[in-house]
Amino acid sequence: MKILKLVLSAILLLSLIIIPLTVVAAEKQITLRFGHVMPKNHIDHKVGLWAKKRLAERTNGKVNLELYPSEILGNALEMGEACMAGTLDMTDPHGPYSAFWKPFGVIDFPYVFKSWEHAEKIYWGPLGKELADGFLKKTGIRILAWYPNGFRNLLSTKPIPVLELKDMKGCKIRVHSNPIAISIFKSLGASPIPMGYGEIYTSLQTGVIDAMEGTSMSMHSGKFAEVAKYLAHTQHIFLMVSAAISEKKFKSLPPDIQKIMIEEYRKSQNVYSDWAKKDYTQNFDTVRKLIKWETYPDLEPFSAAVKPTFYKIAKDIGIDDWMRRAQEQE
Repeated sequence: MKILKLVLSAILLLSLIIIPLTVVAAEKQITLRFGHVMPKNHIDHKVGLWAKKRLAERTNGKVNLELYPSEILGNALEMGEACMAGTLDMTDPHGPYSAFWKPFGVIDFPYVFKSWEHAEKIYWGPLGKELADGFLKKTGIRILAWYPNGFRNLLSTKPIPVLELKDMKGCKIRVHSNPIAISIFKSLGASPIPMGYGEIYTSLQTGVIDAMEGTSMSMHSGKFAEVAKYLAHTQHIFLMVSAAISEKKFKSLPPDIQKIMIEEYRKSQNVYSDWAKKDYTQNFDTVRKLIKWETYPDLEPFSAAVKPTFYKIAKDIGIDDWMRRAQEQE
């Protein structure tokens, strides 16, 4: 009898230890897969790691954010489609996503924002929420954060300084797969060629394209100045990217986890902005060590050349009022 009591006591003790451990283990099974297009050395990935750490800390390890950079899970549109279908949890909506909802193309409109502060004021305020709400309703993808990436400029392999609008004529420029971006560069006299980020380096090297357009961060992280030696500060677009989650996945999360995600990604906007501003300057310094020259063309003729095109597009896709209000808040 004594032995039986000891055995039963031991079983009870083990159950008191094992059952809570099992419950804790079960609670730690929320894994969020986040696919994006940029390499590991880009700020998009670095802020993703910041979010990973914060979510783990706030949930006591319950949420595990897995990051998949460099188009590992597909190109931008493929990951967008997967996120809409609910087979990918999180991704980074940007320009190409206008293919899913045309008004989203406003983020690729040129010469709308005059400064970082202007862009942040718009996207972090009511107009940014309005755009995110429309995107969610149409696509089922919830934008959690808007990330300011800086002004996009031109990096070319051709030793022709871009000083005037006419210098853009016939230049084969890589753009992402967005009809708006294509139309904009055509209005500047260039020959836009849509392709994925991962194809840029080789395409510059082999002459498939003459130039790429992007921020100093993308120029640096993609090492494009190794093969393209001529920089023109055209500042044609202020790039705003984002972090988003499939609404199907978001709604499946416990309410406390939803709340934590909203809070932490809201904080991540300021983290991204602070890091991006530093990177923007530092990366230009790195690019300058590799290039042969840089130019600062008068931007007024560039802005005037694209206005008829993007005002028409804005009206066609029903975003002209949004753009007007954004410009009024400068």
